[in-house]
Amino acid sequence: MLPPDKQVGEYMQRVAGIVDEHGWMVQAVGSSDVEPAFCYTVGLARLRHPEFILCGLPFEVSAHLLNDLGERVRAGTVFSDGTVLDDLLKGYDVYLMEVTDARTHLSVANAFHGDTVKALQVVWPDADAHFPWDPGYPENYRVVPLLGVAP
Repeated sequence: MLPPDKQVGEYMQRVAGIVDEHGWMVQAVGSSDVEPAFCYTVGLARLRHPEFILCGLPFEVSAHLLNDLGERVRAGTVFSDGTVLDDLLKGYDVYLMEVTDARTHLSVANAFHGDTVKALQVVWPDADAHFPWDPGYPENYRVVPLLGVAP
């Protein structure tokens, strides 16, 4: 979410400075104590690539993973809906899912780019490598809200 109105301009100037310097930034939303906290990138749309969003992991882990993906995009990798990565989260696959409505969760990215951005959700599995749509995924383990259509 964006900060209160009087601070939006200052905050967006800081966002622009970070994106200009590094190519993107990672925006944290919520708190590590409140579920589902999430993080997303701001600036990858400048590279003609969807932004990324990751829900339910600690901010430090999310930022590391999102920055890894940002570096890959900067190097020329193009990711799309349905991509499975086996080298992002040690010991687990992650699934990239197209976000169906990025207006709700990516407010800073949308404000920065001046329009609703496209985004890919980085969906991670439970400890037994089950994704939220797989049989065996624990019902009480819903720390990964799905922001798109499950395969």
